[in-house]
Amino acid sequence: DTSQRGQPPHVRHWCTSKHGSIRNQENRDEKRGRTEMEQRWLKTWKGNPTRKKRNVPRGTIPAIKKRNEARKAIHTQVDVETSTQGHAYVLPEGSKMTCQVICHEGGKTIQLRSDYPGTLLLHWGVQGGNRNQNQKGWWLPSEHAWPENTCKYKKRALQTPWKKNGDELALDIQLHGENMGDALVFVLKDPQKNKWYDNRSNNFRIALVGEDLQEFQETGGNVEAPQEATYDVPEDLAGVWAYLMWTNAGSPERSFEEANLEYQNAVEELQQLLAKGYSVEELYAASRGDKTIPGTSITSQEMRGTETPPSPSPREEEIPTELVGIQAYILWENAGKPDGADFTDAATAELSQKLRSGMTLQEVERSLNEPASPEPEPPTEERQEGLPTPASAEEERASPDSAEESTKLEAGVPSQKPTSEPQVAPPPPSLASTQNLDMRELIRKPNRAPKSLVPESAKKKSPLEPYVAEAAANPACQWRRLFNLGDKASLFVAAFVQEDGSTRVDMVSDCNVDLVAHWGVSRDKRRMWELPPLTMAPPGTTTVNDIAMETDFVPTKGKYEIGGKLVPTQTCSFTLPAKHDIAGLIWVLRSEDKTRWWKDGDSNFRAPVPGGVLDISSVSDDAMVQVIADAENSGAWTLMHRYNRVSDLLDDVMSGQYGKDWEDPVAKLFVWLRFSSTRQLTWQRNYNTQPRILSAAQERLTQKIVEAYERSSGEAKEWARQMLACVGRGGEGQKVRDDILRIMHKHRIPELKGTWMEEWHQKLHNNTTPDDVAICEAYIAFLEENGDNATYWRVLSDMGVSRERLESFERPIRCEPQDFPEKRAELISDFREYLSVLKAVHSAADLTHSVSAAGNMLSEELKGLLGYVLANRESPDVHHLLEASVNARTVVHTMMEGHRDLMYLDLALEGLVRSLAERGAGDQRYSSQLLGPLLQNLCLSVANNEEFVYCLMSWKGLPDSVFTDYPSQEDALKAMAVVDRLRRALANLSEVVSQRVQPAAESLGRAFGVEEWNIQLFAEETIRGGSAFAVSLVLTQIETMLRNAAKLSAWQVISPSHVLGVVEVVPNLQTVQEKVYEIPTILVSEDVTGEEEVPEGVVGVVTPSAPDVLSHVAVRARNMKVFLATCYERSPIDQLSSLQGEGISIQSTASGEVTYHKASMDNVMAGKSGSNSVSNGDFGALEVPSWCGEYTLMMDEFAPGKVGAKSKNLASLRGKLPEEINLPPSVTLPFGTFETILDHPDNKVVKGDLELLLEKVRHAPIETLAACRSTAVRVSIPGELKSALASTMKKAGLQWPGNRERWEEAFAALKKVWASKYNDRAYFSMKKVGLKISDLRMAVLVQRVVPAKYAFVVHTRNPSTGNDEEIYAEIVCGLGETLVGNYPGRPLAFVARKDDLHQILIESYPSKSLGIFCPESLIFRSDSNGEDLDGYAGAGLYDSVTMDRTIENQVDYSAEPLVTDEKFMYDLCFRIASVGKAIEDALGTAQDIEGVVESNGEITVVQTRPQV
Repeated sequence: DTSQRGQPPHVRHWCTSKHGSIRNQENRDEKRGRTEMEQRWLKTWKGNPTRKKRNVPRGTIPAIKKRNEARKAIHTQVDVETSTQGHAYVLPEGSKMTCQVICHEGGKTIQLRSDYPGTLLLHWGVQGGNRNQNQKGWWLPSEHAWPENTCKYKKRALQTPWKKNGDELALDIQLHGENMGDALVFVLKDPQKNKWYDNRSNNFRIALVGEDLQEFQETGGNVEAPQEATYDVPEDLAGVWAYLMWTNAGSPERSFEEANLEYQNAVEELQQLLAKGYSVEELYAASRGDKTIPGTSITSQEMRGTETPPSPSPREEEIPTELVGIQAYILWENAGKPDGADFTDAATAELSQKLRSGMTLQEVERSLNEPASPEPEPPTEERQEGLPTPASAEEERASPDSAEESTKLEAGVPSQKPTSEPQVAPPPPSLASTQNLDMRELIRKPNRAPKSLVPESAKKKSPLEPYVAEAAANPACQWRRLFNLGDKASLFVAAFVQEDGSTRVDMVSDCNVDLVAHWGVSRDKRRMWELPPLTMAPPGTTTVNDIAMETDFVPTKGKYEIGGKLVPTQTCSFTLPAKHDIAGLIWVLRSEDKTRWWKDGDSNFRAPVPGGVLDISSVSDDAMVQVIADAENSGAWTLMHRYNRVSDLLDDVMSGQYGKDWEDPVAKLFVWLRFSSTRQLTWQRNYNTQPRILSAAQERLTQKIVEAYERSSGEAKEWARQMLACVGRGGEGQKVRDDILRIMHKHRIPELKGTWMEEWHQKLHNNTTPDDVAICEAYIAFLEENGDNATYWRVLSDMGVSRERLESFERPIRCEPQDFPEKRAELISDFREYLSVLKAVHSAADLTHSVSAAGNMLSEELKGLLGYVLANRESPDVHHLLEASVNARTVVHTMMEGHRDLMYLDLALEGLVRSLAERGAGDQRYSSQLLGPLLQNLCLSVANNEEFVYCLMSWKGLPDSVFTDYPSQEDALKAMAVVDRLRRALANLSEVVSQRVQPAAESLGRAFGVEEWNIQLFAEETIRGGSAFAVSLVLTQIETMLRNAAKLSAWQVISPSHVLGVVEVVPNLQTVQEKVYEIPTILVSEDVTGEEEVPEGVVGVVTPSAPDVLSHVAVRARNMKVFLATCYERSPIDQLSSLQGEGISIQSTASGEVTYHKASMDNVMAGKSGSNSVSNGDFGALEVPSWCGEYTLMMDEFAPGKVGAKSKNLASLRGKLPEEINLPPSVTLPFGTFETILDHPDNKVVKGDLELLLEKVRHAPIETLAACRSTAVRVSIPGELKSALASTMKKAGLQWPGNRERWEEAFAALKKVWASKYNDRAYFSMKKVGLKISDLRMAVLVQRVVPAKYAFVVHTRNPSTGNDEEIYAEIVCGLGETLVGNYPGRPLAFVARKDDLHQILIESYPSKSLGIFCPESLIFRSDSNGEDLDGYAGAGLYDSVTMDRTIENQVDYSAEPLVTDEKFMYDLCFRIASVGKAIEDALGTAQDIEGVVESNGEITVVQTRPQV
């Protein structure tokens, strides 16, 4: 009697009973948590009365067909009704379907009627009969028996559309003769909603012959023929078995019918196994992988055994921490891997007993690392196998909580009782694999292309490429997209706005099957199908129904040739008038014979139409963005759909559909998944997904991500890893449904509508999502706080779930949580286990579950380290825990490629490290100790990590005093160099991430309708959620401490002065360098590279950037008395920025600080005469030298008026320097050479183009100067110049280029030097002082490139202080371009007194990231008449170019003696200072010197000029 369960009182469920097996049933009932009522029911359910028709009262409705559906019969009200007209079924949306069989001579007519509010398709076949007695399943009748418009579906079924008949749908099927069978079998489909309907997980079956037909007509029942007895197969077991069969087959795509057949096959296999004598419990164990049954269709899984600890024995000895960690891990694993467990004490007790038994430490370690126990200890009543041995009575008395702790450990539940004071964790166990690890092994470079699924050599161009290219080049094309149809076929669609305003949509395909477009239109963003207007239908179009038409594609010749023949294509075009109300086209494709259909993944094809109600500008031109947006806007949508679509797109990326470079498409997929994981997108809409189906989608996607990670490099690799963090691992999805029912039945919680538990149960049953983890945690907290509702809502809020969100679910949760005071303890325990199930499905990076899942791939050594981490997660000793976590992650990271569970463990450890950083960042005492592990963690997280690895190695190599509170000044300076480099690396990483994901976030976010503030913060939140932010947190605290210890000011004054001006804030100096300020101005510029020109009217520049002291802008500022300073703290920059538009006075102090205060405009204007404003003619006109008549000159021919100061000064040094200072062999192309060859007839056009451009330069300088440079390098080199250069170089001892190709490379470098006379900074600098660019002449100094290990610049007068008694020098690794060019970072900078060159003061240690290196070659140096005017700093305005391409390598200062070898460093500084003094003495004035140091230590001076 089921009236208690809400059934109508006149409906009765009943069955017959067979004796026997009741006792076994009782055992199963107890294990499965069945209710009392279910147990009574199932004890009697041993025979189906419907199989013995003589015992069935008339009017009986068979509640179930098979005994394994008994539980469903209890819980589900029958939805079948008897009718005098036949048989009636209840369909969705309150509609019904009636079936009536009419017998007539020779056959039967089946009449189907329904009031369903939509369209229906009958997917059907015939079962049984004489024609197919031996065929299993249904068969297809002959074609003459098919109703109108019937088509065959994959040769397995027929599909017939129902016809509209007034207010109802109708369909008649006539069967006779050989087409008669025992039954008509079918399912229904709503083609508009793409939904299938069946008869409660079975096919609809209409009996046609014999007693079955009589029973059907009389009762409306569908009574099956008597069958032999079958074995009871639990429905959940059958579902799991079918799923395992599917995954074992490679998770192929399945149709609805194939899925049903697979389920039936699973039932049959299980019944066969039961018949062989296997118990249901054994089958459950096999499905979990705990038992192996040979010969089944599922993949056998290894059994996980437990390790039995050896017998205890009394002996005391100090136990190494690493052994405690390994033992704790084993105990935690054997106890079921519970959350938050701490087995440290139990592990210590276990090991102590082993030592007391007489074992040595070596034997204990061997027993843990190589467990071998041929005869395990049998478990006793007092002790379970694999759990720690209870403490002795003395030990119990010694521990305040010993009795309680012992009880908990025996039960396998760790103690979670809080202690009065947190215990400090012991030092972590060390890993030999990390102790000896060379950090260089962590370096990852993007040095290989992604491994495409298809080899590049095997790829063929698509025949549609010409169409795609034409559309891309056509400005009339407003939208275009290439769709993949599979089987190497594609469909290209483009929408054009024509000259008359009409719109044309073209479709073209290279499919080798004749296509038909089944299409309609939509008139709004809802994209509902509507019948198109006849005016836009192409010729031959037919109307299919009231919402769609069909148009055949027309064959065309195509535009792509293979073997001299055009590949045929087929096209279809639609035209709309200039004014229309169409938002877009919607269509699917089918083959002409109706045997195949194509869709866009799970959705219809869609194309927006310009000129209608939809703003076409809102449609992205990015193919992937549009695909994602279209998918996300589908009517029925869940996490399952989203995950499957991402899997499909990842396949497309890996097959090369989105190009060779994966970074951008994979980053877009990450953005999509992150929007989803942060609840910005819906997790369920108009569709229910069973948990096991969701798990299958997660399994598929996560394996695809792992594959993409394995096959990619660089950025794409990191975005793939980040994708995995946005998706749960899947776990055992079916347990989400099963276990909530088990808990409810076990505790006799009724499935009562209007209660919290039932509301949550219904949500879990229909659509479990990651919100369920939060709900479960909140409910556990609610129970632990004795039913406190406030706790429940607080935990939900902390986890991002609001009351409104709960109520917004399609199965809403509106009730307050239920409390069961008498059952709280058991419910807490059960729901903690259930929380593990939910986390296994939904939580991407839960540490406990990640360790558990990866356990069989971990070494015992690594298990010990992870055991330490798990046991001490809440310890206040952040440093040791952080170190252990990072070491563990380092090992995992080296072995995780291709292993999903290890990748999840890597993500979980990364998350723990991030949270530990946030905990430890508040304690400045340990910041310097935390930076190393955090930086190592960042190296593991970043794709292109070379820069961070070198920072890590430099940090680890710093003196010990840095890691205390009191580092020395020298050591603090060394540390500051690492901090400076690390700061830049973090900034660069932030910029790379922002540039990659923010545009995608904006495109996708707006397409999804995400709130704008969430879109704008996307990149920032991505960065803040990563490992870099943890490093930045700690670095901020370290930097302040180190700056103080190094006695460094927050300011670095590059050009000291006292100026008054009006504050203006600019993003960078380059954008305003050509501007003229009418009043004295002080710029606060966020970015200064060092290559800019100081704008006219600017008297001061303040920046957080760090341009080099010897950069162009620095030299120019000092030359023009412009105040220039870098501020390393943000607060002063922000304060100055807040004074925008106000006058201030700013100056540097003797101590190197900067002071400023407000000034009146009168005072500002009064100082205008001393501002940076130089009138034309201050330097007069440049003296324009004439060409000397020679193309090249030897060094002894260098003379004024022929060559520039670089050449002259080198020549003047000959014979005046000590022997240890080398001068390079040199020749020079004199002044006027470029202008002379411009007059050559071959260069007439180039000369004319240059003259025209120079006339325009005043109006658009930047663009025109760029055009001048491009034009100058087009100049042809006459043969006589080549001959002269070869001859002169040979005389000078320079090796000239040996072949034509090398000559071309040499002349290309030469032309670039000539072209640099049109550099932007040179033009603006000359313009400011009244010099004409037309008067500039460029000599070119040609020298051998010395293969430099180091390069240096020496100023023999300290440029910062103007002190003539001090030499200032800078040294870098590689060539000197990193000193004079735009290469951020500091050099090794020092000051030496001329009266004692051994007295060296180091001002900064090197932090430049790059060194520039070049093989022995030629270099062409600028040597113009405008570089070294008296009082004018022209150095650095023009270019020097090497013949061979230079190589930029990142510098590893941890292996650089310039930093690591103090004696070597000071000796090199002394030698370089000596060079400076010797040259100044030789030439008699302060000099600006450039030179290099070779690997053998030899020093060569490459140029010198008077210091300005």
